[in-house]
Amino acid sequence: MVRLCNAAIFKEMAQLHTPDMQIRALAATRDGALVACAGIFKEDKAQPSGIVVWDTRAKKVVGTRSVHPSHITSLAFSPDGKWLASACAGSVILWDAQSHAKQFTIEVEAGAEPRVAFSPNGKRLAIANGNLHKGRIRIHDAATGKEELALTGHAGMANALAFSPGGERLATTDGKLGEPCRVKLWDTQTGQELLSLRGPTGVVQTLTFSSDGHRLAAAGGRLGQQSGEVILWDARPRGAGK
Repeated sequence: MVRLCNAAIFKEMAQLHTPDMQIRALAATRDGALVACAGIFKEDKAQPSGIVVWDTRAKKVVGTRSVHPSHITSLAFSPDGKWLASACAGSVILWDAQSHAKQFTIEVEAGAEPRVAFSPNGKRLAIANGNLHKGRIRIHDAATGKEELALTGHAGMANALAFSPGGERLATTDGKLGEPCRVKLWDTQTGQELLSLRGPTGVVQTLTFSSDGHRLAAAGGRLGQQSGEVILWDARPRGAGK
């Protein structure tokens, strides 16, 4: 199941039951009106991975689709809630969040576990390929699927990404077993690498900027370990605020 909680007081408000699904990815619209989850149907391993979308106010399912041939690794709603991106090994699909109609498919490397993120204005879609040996990030036009930038420089698996609140920077990370990862900041207009930072040892699961863009956090750790690490940086450009 998916539990909806009041984030201010950590009180559970509702439970959304999945159709016998092992959940692998979760996303919500900014206003919380829609929640999407994706995973593998337990009873039929041969069945494609599915996406279930709920109306959280009515607490009912408004869309169910079996869409990807392998398990879905990432989901993301556009900031206006109109589009839903889903990613699996081999492809990223953009959907109309209301009609559930497929808009286009972007091919990615087979064997990768891609992650997706929309820019704050919803006009761009970033994809981290999640390939263990080739850390590569691509930025696409979210209306057409056309590739605009390819960001290379990660030595290991590129598996987490986050746009700054203004969309002018993109934070990405790689990971190698037993080694410190690298967190990189990129200029989203030129594709230039702005900064490379030492991140947590192991694999980073999450990157996020604060709402004012002044802080960047990375959370991760070694696979199989019960403890992890969170690193927090001052994310303001050099000279800002001085």
